[in-house]
Amino acid sequence: MSANAASFSNTGLTAATAYAYRVRAFNAGGDSAYSNTALATTQTSPAPPAAPTTLAATAISASQINLSWADKSTNESGFRIERCTGSTCTNYVRIAQLGPNVTTYSNTGLSSKTTYRYRAYAFNAAGNSSYSTPVAKATK
Repeated sequence: MSANAASFSNTGLTAATAYAYRVRAFNAGGDSAYSNTALATTQTSPAPPAAPTTLAATAISASQINLSWADKSTNESGFRIERCTGSTCTNYVRIAQLGPNVTTYSNTGLSSKTTYRYRAYAFNAAGNSSYSTPVAKATK
């Protein structure tokens, strides 16, 4: 550290771990005594959020399906919605990213009389929840 430095940021530490710190000055004449010891514990890592449940799809028109779900998490950064075409498809593509506490989504611009399959998951800095149970619905 440079002369007159009065702070230090210790990065790359392990979560939920206690650390002890003390400092001392030095110059050409030698070292000072140590300061008092300061104790600090890093925060725990956040847990991934809980998965959304009861995903439901409602056909509104020939080009719109509305989705709703129950938010079972208290720590999500948001939700991601994925869709594929067909009642048993598995090649999902993300179609939306929504904010926290959002529990509905309107999927528009769809083809008429076509079945779409949806799934949703919550996410945060710690990772993703598991997927909701998929739901399929055909447009009118």
